[in-house]
Amino acid sequence: MNYKPTVLIISFTDHNRDPRVYRQIRALVEQYDITTAGRCKNVDHVTKHVELVGKGKSLFGNVKTAVQLKTNQYEARYWGQSIVKNAISKLNGMNFEVVISNDLETLPVALQVAHSCGAKVLFDAHEYEPKVLDEQFIFNFFFAGYYDYLCRLYLPLTDAMTTVNQGIAEEYAKNYGIESKIIVNAPVPEHLLPVRTNNKYIHLIHHGGINCSRKIENMIHLVGSQLGEGYKLDLMLVNNDSSYMHFLKKEAKRYSNIEFITPVPMQEISTTINKYDIGLYMLPPASFNNRLSLPNKFFEFIQARLAVAIWPSPEMKRIVEQEKIGIVSEDFSIESMAIVLKSLTKEKIEEYKKNTDIAAKKYNADVCADQIREIVKGLLS
Repeated sequence: MNYKPTVLIISFTDHNRDPRVYRQIRALVEQYDITTAGRCKNVDHVTKHVELVGKGKSLFGNVKTAVQLKTNQYEARYWGQSIVKNAISKLNGMNFEVVISNDLETLPVALQVAHSCGAKVLFDAHEYEPKVLDEQFIFNFFFAGYYDYLCRLYLPLTDAMTTVNQGIAEEYAKNYGIESKIIVNAPVPEHLLPVRTNNKYIHLIHHGGINCSRKIENMIHLVGSQLGEGYKLDLMLVNNDSSYMHFLKKEAKRYSNIEFITPVPMQEISTTINKYDIGLYMLPPASFNNRLSLPNKFFEFIQARLAVAIWPSPEMKRIVEQEKIGIVSEDFSIESMAIVLKSLTKEKIEEYKKNTDIAAKKYNADVCADQIREIVKGLLS
């Protein structure tokens, strides 16, 4: 049997529902002896797996955390977390050659495990973590200093770093002096063809998790009120906030051209939405990470061979304009999006779809897998 170098992939998420971690596993599992650690059962039983468990906090625990954060007891706060203790107890003593840390909260654990066995550490930042919830008072009051501390102390100890887009890479470099390689959140390549636009109406799709900060009701009002007849919007939403979902369905009932459809597994999204004309995403720039967002759904639109319609979020705008795959509104308003959508002809939509067919060969998980394999290979050399 050929020897395979040992790699630990750790996150404090469910790998089955975390597309970026899931794709890391898939990229490396054939060439490396992979151990995964996360808040989940094994991922398709293709790796060795360590299930991490964290306990919910009591009122006393929340008060203790608040005091620690406001008195700069950052190390005590970090190492006192139940999931951190659980990870250390289960992973210490295990031997790896490379440890891949996903998100900042796993990095000190990853570094400790790596130090004990002489492993290299690759840190993958899924977003700009010092401002991960900077639109919220509680985050700014309690957590901003803590995440800045973790970055300043632990980022320089890593051997390599990756992140999701150019803007976030530049922010880490500016504030912490750490250079990152960019691996986008692209899904597996789908061998699809663009579907011809029908003559009855322009069919738009938006999919993904629901979160109040995303203001999905803006898209409902855009299609229902501003566009009206000749346009139809389907929403394929993961109901992770039932009160907000109830609100959205209530808003949609005002219009006859808005429909909610059943979500499909992550791996089936692109093939399911291939029949649509336009992938729509209007993300308000309410936070730093929202402003620089370059999400999975954007690349799922591309794999589905759809035209893309977005507000002028700079990282998405960069690709839309570079690849000529859709439209970008003038500003972050419903009215400006309505103007550019109304200007679209059937012929222009089909031109954009042809361009996404080309872009799909460039922005996909196979390309990203080659990138991460090259980085891990470099760490081992």
